[in-house]
Amino acid sequence: MTIKVVFFDAGGTLFRPYPSVGEVYARTAARHGVNVEAARVEKAFQDQWHQRNGLTTLAGLSSEKIEREWWYALVRDVFGNLGAFKDFDGFFQELYDLFARAECWRLFDDTVPVLKQLQNAGFRLGIISNWDHRLFSIVEQLGLTPFFEQVTASSKVGVAKPGKRIFEAALASMGVGAAHSIHVGDSLEDDYFGAQRAGMKAVFLDRHRKHASPPNPSPDGRGEHAKTIPLLSGEGGPPKAVGEAALTLNPRIHYNDLVVIHTLADLPNLLND
Repeated sequence: MTIKVVFFDAGGTLFRPYPSVGEVYARTAARHGVNVEAARVEKAFQDQWHQRNGLTTLAGLSSEKIEREWWYALVRDVFGNLGAFKDFDGFFQELYDLFARAECWRLFDDTVPVLKQLQNAGFRLGIISNWDHRLFSIVEQLGLTPFFEQVTASSKVGVAKPGKRIFEAALASMGVGAAHSIHVGDSLEDDYFGAQRAGMKAVFLDRHRKHASPPNPSPDGRGEHAKTIPLLSGEGGPPKAVGEAALTLNPRIHYNDLVVIHTLADLPNLLND
């Protein structure tokens, strides 16, 4: 089955907080009279994020109001044991607005080159992200708008990943069927398995090699547990030519039934030579 559309997650996939969530939170807190080390804030943020399992709790229902309240509660809990604000609401509003600006984000070095390569190869590109209205401004400010036909944000759809409906909304916005699309993201549950449950092909971007690593290589270099599974060329069908904008299996990035890459620069390895 020929792949026509490549969808990407946003944060952690195309761009990242800069210099870090902890740094931005700490600097903003200092302007509001709370001085705390960025490293402590970062740890508290990561703890709270993982306790909530990210925005997965909004997989059934989301909106601008719900997502803002979600972030309000998270930031409140991050600073719960770090310091008391005279005006927490004022601090949170400044922080919330700050993360709508490009100065708090940086593109990964591989983002633009890979997007250009895929676009030049004939792929249509889209974004599917658990985000609120700020995402559209961030994408524009970072210069990514020319690459993407559609940006699908959870707060606009009313459901977050890994909920099936956000993937269906993205597919509908591009006028493409699930079988003709693939989604790339850095969350196993939200991106990889969420996309698969929606009938899409999926690639897991494990930039920090936290969740997957290559098995011990076998003599043929493919790894003793690697699977030769037709990824995008159709069940048992021959690979498509690059000119047809199709992706095919590269066994080197196929581990234990997961299709894994460690940088977006690896994504072209899925293209036919």
